[in-house]
Amino acid sequence: GERVKSILLRDDRKGEGMFEAWKQIPRKRTQSERYVEQMKSLFDRFVDFLESEYSDKQVVEMSDVRSSMARGFMTAEDRRGVSAKTYNNNLIALRSAFGLLAKDAAIFENPFDGIPTKDEDTAFRKPFSIDELSLILEAARQEEHAFIRPIIYTGICTAMRRGDCCLLSRRAVDFEQLFITVKTGKTRKTAQIPLFPLLEDELKRYSVDKSSEYFFPDQAEMYLKNPDGITWRVKKVLKSAGFYDLKKKGKKKPSAKHLSDVHVEREKGLRKASVRDFHSFRVSWVTLALTSGVDLELVRMVTGHKTVDIVLKHYFQPGRDYFKQDLQSKMPELLMSGRIGSKDANEALSELIELASGLDDASNSQLKSDLLEKISQLMNVEPKRGKAVAKLLRQP
Repeated sequence: GERVKSILLRDDRKGEGMFEAWKQIPRKRTQSERYVEQMKSLFDRFVDFLESEYSDKQVVEMSDVRSSMARGFMTAEDRRGVSAKTYNNNLIALRSAFGLLAKDAAIFENPFDGIPTKDEDTAFRKPFSIDELSLILEAARQEEHAFIRPIIYTGICTAMRRGDCCLLSRRAVDFEQLFITVKTGKTRKTAQIPLFPLLEDELKRYSVDKSSEYFFPDQAEMYLKNPDGITWRVKKVLKSAGFYDLKKKGKKKPSAKHLSDVHVEREKGLRKASVRDFHSFRVSWVTLALTSGVDLELVRMVTGHKTVDIVLKHYFQPGRDYFKQDLQSKMPELLMSGRIGSKDANEALSELIELASGLDDASNSQLKSDLLEKISQLMNVEPKRGKAVAKLLRQP
């Protein structure tokens, strides 16, 4: 019994159109300015496509859009060279917009329904090792990085995201119980994080001025107005520690030491994928915790993830060296070498020590022969250990 309504694809002079209607959709939390700008760019690109490719169809309202037009736009996005992740995000955003506005726009069939998403070529962030984190902390202590230092300390010690670190509330920190309790900005899940001494000392430096609800008011203000300013300063610290992209061939050799690039080429995409950035602190925390034997459920409580599957899929990224070391230390010796076990190696070492203690000029030849035999056994089981013993025997 209601009057049939419609929504224009492009906002008119009164500001009434698809984008404005999308902005008015009730939500649990306010969308960030950056996300809103991204959505406006997507809507504008979609409408421009329709006006260019279907000028003879008079496509002016959301209800005028057909499935073939939606498929045509997504094909154009694919040809534009966007990554699979960007393609999927755009598809889901447009499908959601048409679905949520269907009633007001008199849409009886969502034109984006039935369009499949693409398999994503995910480039996971790489975790920093303990030694690498030490270099980053050392770089952050430099005077030129004083502004961003507390944010980096917070990220390394808490596994919190960039926004949660910048907007850390004084109410969230319990210095008596040494705990941080925050509701994460992305998932709105409560995270409970132990307060490590490194971060405790840093926070106490900022606890004197209580004029702001935030521990780091200047950094919070920058994040709310210009989050890229935070990212830029973090990149400067990473570069000081040796993490930056090497210039192309033919360019002047960089003066700073280089440990690793921070971007990698995608199989498909308009931009390189970031693998070393602020979010890598979060990946590092999870990886170090799990490889050290911390219970997976406890890690999930710290990160605020909804499920442990997300933690394992996106954040647990141990390197091959760790896998090799851990397996070699825990799997049966038979599978590692096919030779005698570690108990036999220890017995051989004990005999070797006894033989060495009885070495003298008279029996030097025979003992030397026996020693070489025991060394051979050791080197078959534990090469590093055997070589070390052989080196000692060569000394006067």
